[in-house]
Amino acid sequence: MENRDNIYLIPLAVILILLAVWSATEFFELTQSDHRPVIAVLVEDSESGRWTQLRLGLEQAQQDYNLRIRFVQTGRYESVEDQLVQAGAAAKEGADGIFLIPVGSEGTQEGLSDLAFSRMVVLGETDAVKDTSEGNRIAVACPDNRAMGADLVRMALREEGKTPRTAGILSGNQDQAGLRDRLEGARDFLEAQGVSVIWDRPRSGSLADELNGLEEPDMILALEDEALLAAADWKQAAGAGTGLYGIGCSNTLAWLLDRGIIGGVIVPDEFGMGYRSAAMIADRLEIRSVPLQDITLSYTEVTPANMYEESIERLLFPEIE
Repeated sequence: MENRDNIYLIPLAVILILLAVWSATEFFELTQSDHRPVIAVLVEDSESGRWTQLRLGLEQAQQDYNLRIRFVQTGRYESVEDQLVQAGAAAKEGADGIFLIPVGSEGTQEGLSDLAFSRMVVLGETDAVKDTSEGNRIAVACPDNRAMGADLVRMALREEGKTPRTAGILSGNQDQAGLRDRLEGARDFLEAQGVSVIWDRPRSGSLADELNGLEEPDMILALEDEALLAAADWKQAAGAGTGLYGIGCSNTLAWLLDRGIIGGVIVPDEFGMGYRSAAMIADRLEIRSVPLQDITLSYTEVTPANMYEESIERLLFPEIE
């Protein structure tokens, strides 16, 4: 009887061992997948179509470098301090790296010091952090904003076909160092060409309404995406013939260009900003001796005349391969 019981126990033991091995394998695979490096992304109003190209670049890097990209759900930030608090919370929750487009520049350096001590940090669109030597743990990824502001004016003057006498500027969030640099570049070039700036409006939640009460210039220059879209709304509603040019990345720009509402736009390489930033963090996490290095991004002038060229279409409508 005892031998018979042993006969039944042996297969049962084998089954239990196999189940244990299978469970361990499943757990190991799950653990491995959960332990891919995590990069937390903090941008204002994270669900906005404004970030389509950035998101695609990050998602491409996620595939190529076996990362997990986590967009932190955000609305409008009250201050850069609030944004940095949220970045710190993401680090405590296990993020290995942080990608952050600061809503303000003052205090960013100081606020990042503790965070960068334990995490890799890349700042997008701004060169506000002048000292990036925090153990090679902080870098910036941005275009030459001053040159981009000047090139916006150069493009607008070329597309207008004649030198306008007056310009209005929608300067965006002047708490950001990058936008202050764009404004300086645009103003210097306008002054050199003898064009008078009759007004300069910073960021506002009601720009389209405010434009109705302003003197209409020969052309309007919008230095960032949100202001450019607000000016396009105003121009359509008012039936204004004012030339409109700007810097932006939103997924509605092609439609506005095609219909002549916008005369030209400078598009920063935000796909590359997302991809290269995430790739750099991944390389640094894998090989500790690899430093984070500042990335200078390119930008492209897009007008109704060239928007259907193959290279421009890829810029406006990037896809994950």
